Amino acid sequence: DANEQTFLSASRDGSARLWDARATSHAGMVSVGVSVYAVGVSPKDTHLFAIGCEDGSVRCYDSRNLTQSVSRQSAHTKAVRKVAFSTEGTLASAGDDFRVVVSKDSQQHVFASHKDVVRALAWHPSSPHILVSGSWDRTVCSYDITQLQASS
Repeated sequence: DANEQTFLSASRDGSARLWDARATSHAGMVSVGVSVYAVGVSPKDTHLFAIGCEDGSVRCYDSRNLTQSVSRQSAHTKAVRKVAFSTEGTLASAGDDFRVVVSKDSQQHVFASHKDVVRALAWHPSSPHILVSGSWDRTVCSYDITQLQASS
């Protein structure tokens, strides 16, 4: 399967690259003009991937057409350091503005539960509505997306 042989990389040179382990060079690239700090692939649609950028934006692309983004959100006020898709395809991001943002049903839900930069973000593997974040403030917060409230 080709999807098992491909992966993404982020770069401070302003690019995200799609790689194929069977090839000697990258299979595709998007260039956005600002450092790219985070990449993530949707498990629901493996052609869809998101990048988190230095300018606070989260941009989604379809790997079959890298010429333009599928969507672009100004989700954060500072650099985005983590992006993660749930198994259902819900996108979350976290970064230097101390916030976690969940993009669901064309809406952004902002959680301001941390007091320092957020560097860890993961969806629960068997409960796709539970998101967990970790921060340099030494706290871990969990979010039940069905309730759209945060708890720490």
